[in-house]
Amino acid sequence: MKTSDDNKKTGWIVFAVIAGVGLLIAVIAIANSSSSPRAFIGDRYDCDYNPDDVDSVRCESGDSPGVVASSIAADTSPIDRRTADDGTVFLQYSDDIVAISAAAAGSVILLDDYDTGYRRHSTYVSVFGWTATRPSSSSGGWGSGGK
Repeated sequence: MKTSDDNKKTGWIVFAVIAGVGLLIAVIAIANSSSSPRAFIGDRYDCDYNPDDVDSVRCESGDSPGVVASSIAADTSPIDRRTADDGTVFLQYSDDIVAISAAAAGSVILLDDYDTGYRRHSTYVSVFGWTATRPSSSSGGWGSGGK
């Protein structure tokens, strides 16, 4: 006959197994995500240059800016994501700024190193509270993550 102590032990074992599986899933998800969007964008979209070779790259996609931004963000975990009034989506990373705007056949993706991206898009990103200096990837970004 099981005692209440046996039931408690069984409950703790089940809890420990579930917690262990959850931790393993979280570690795998973090390991598979990247903090830089360059490789993902270069592999997924039609770019004028290899994003790993140059500071600024123009790429194209047949998808809308929102779909493209969500796809990039799901794989690369940006510090911040904002959408401007004109529908352009901006993704902020510690070393890069990505701007995705509407085009006749989908989207144009502008991938810049942080300094160039800030200068190019300062009329937008300065309003978001992004600073001209590169943020720390662990800083948590600024603001609430978008409109």
